[in-house]
Amino acid sequence: MAFSFRTWIPLVIKGAVTIGLIGVLAKNVDIGRMTDHLKETDPWLFIAGMAVMVVQAILAAWRWNLVLHYKRIAIDFTKLLRFLWLGLFFNQVLPSTVGGDAVRGYSLVREGCSLGAASVAVLVDRVMGISGLVLLVVITSPLSFKYLPAGAARSGVLAVVACALFGLILLMLLDRVATHFLQWRLARGLTAMSREARHLMFGKGPGLQVLGLSVVIQLLSIAAIAILAKAASIDVAFDALILVLPIATLLMTIPISVAGWGVREGVMVVGLGYASVSPERAMALSVLYGLLLLVVALPGGLAWALGGRQQRDNDHG
Repeated sequence: MAFSFRTWIPLVIKGAVTIGLIGVLAKNVDIGRMTDHLKETDPWLFIAGMAVMVVQAILAAWRWNLVLHYKRIAIDFTKLLRFLWLGLFFNQVLPSTVGGDAVRGYSLVREGCSLGAASVAVLVDRVMGISGLVLLVVITSPLSFKYLPAGAARSGVLAVVACALFGLILLMLLDRVATHFLQWRLARGLTAMSREARHLMFGKGPGLQVLGLSVVIQLLSIAAIAILAKAASIDVAFDALILVLPIATLLMTIPISVAGWGVREGVMVVGLGYASVSPERAMALSVLYGLLLLVVALPGGLAWALGGRQQRDNDHG
């Protein structure tokens, strides 16, 4: 299928941003020393980090299952887990996490869901995930007073927290403030997502359980990166990771780079620098975490390849 020029423009921009960010970091980081840290990584501890992220994926599928049940959509959990892993894979190999969500939605449509119901179910799950992340960022933001001096750095963190809260509130009230745009199909879909997410969060559904799972999922990411730090003999305070990683993850949701590469490394290098972690060690840790995400997502690629092969066999059967 041919891509239009408009389709390529965002991809080129994201690629340029990613290369630019990594290029800037490379000028300020001793790549040789960073590589040495990567080479010294204990493979068994890396595997332990993988195990933590597998648990995280299972909990994410459970959260999505709760959202689907709330929407009265019944899907076998093993299928749901496969759909989620497909999404994880495409989140890593496509320039934006939207690709992974599109794959998850398409998988639901193939199971008989309407396009509208599938889209809202995926988007509501995404909103609940972001809600848990924002909650964790708010809870951990007081740690900035421990590590960041008064001034631009601390103000920057507080500004990120304030913008995240404002954005989340706006997302939850979108159906109330976007009534003049309902003639647009995209606006109708987003307002439906907003309404359903708010009802799930504050209604009689499993909102608190879903939100709690979202927070636990983020905490597992912090646990995994702490294991990676141990694996690479990188001395970093755990509470510094609790402060920096959620902010990095939150900023990675802004679709300005390829799979968050460059953005995550920049936040980790700058943020952990205030915790006396050298740029080489911080970047090595960020790269290790990115590689961990990619490795954990690979089963989704295998499931996609096998699914395509099975479909071709059925077509020729």
